[in-house]
Amino acid sequence: MNEFTGKATVYDKARPGYAPAALDYIAGLVKAPFACEGGTGGAVADIGAGTGKLSAMLCARGYSVIAVEPDADMRSKLPILPNLRVIEGIAEATGLPGQSVDAVTCAQAFHWFDGERFKQECVRILKPGGRIFVIYNIPPAGHTEANAELEWQPHKYDPERWKRNDEAMLAFFGGAMRREAFDNPVYYDREHHEAYMLSHSTSPRPGDGECERFIASIAEIFERCNLNGKMLLPMETVVYTNA
Repeated sequence: MNEFTGKATVYDKARPGYAPAALDYIAGLVKAPFACEGGTGGAVADIGAGTGKLSAMLCARGYSVIAVEPDADMRSKLPILPNLRVIEGIAEATGLPGQSVDAVTCAQAFHWFDGERFKQECVRILKPGGRIFVIYNIPPAGHTEANAELEWQPHKYDPERWKRNDEAMLAFFGGAMRREAFDNPVYYDREHHEAYMLSHSTSPRPGDGECERFIASIAEIFERCNLNGKMLLPMETVVYTNA
């Protein structure tokens, strides 16, 4: 079973989208076919697409998107859009033809991949001069993740995680990397905060022995941190790409 099998509903309901300014940045580097004269360029393979949070935003910008997702539960939540094609596949073996896309994106997913094999697959499917974008929503510097206070070992906050992520990205791009960050604050009500917390790969599923205790701990944090029924999660969208 995939770590996210059975979590597609809460994932789709509560995981945040990505900062519009991050999409502006991508659009400045890869032209969308429906937004430029002649309709050239702009085919994007969104790898590890999940429920389509990024895929849908790319489609709205006029890109022709192929969403590649291995988990059937996640694929079932991907939207039906005229410029979106959904296929089953993994990051290291997408099944896409060689030199068939102008850009590869992966959002909130790179840490699940075999980095070297994924890079080889990107080289294979990208047209010459194509770009790779690795995208994450992360807490900005000076902030901890929303689940940092949970009395729950799998979620124990690791303050070095995102520093290591930067190092991993630098290695992946061979030292020639651009990193840009864009504000993306998220406000949750009680229901959506609970769904967000349940959407993590290490969170228990309904019916698991510890699920009730987990939900109770989430509720306690929301009670302590909400203001007028809304809880702020400071967040930024970080985009890594080849220089």
